[in-house]
Amino acid sequence: MAKKHIVRVVLSRQHKELLDRICEKLGQSESETLRIAFLQYAEKLNLVTEKVHS
Repeated sequence: MAKKHIVRVVLSRQHKELLDRICEKLGQSESETLRIAFLQYAEKLNLVTEKVHS
């Protein structure tokens, strides 16, 4: 099983409030919401495709 890494994220109060609203609407935890957002961003930058093909 792959080792999981813990990453600390620092948000402004406004960003935290926005994250809370997103989590509430999606019914997900902060961790899951940030993980999915990160992976979608990487995909938009074609980083996921590059990793698979290299």
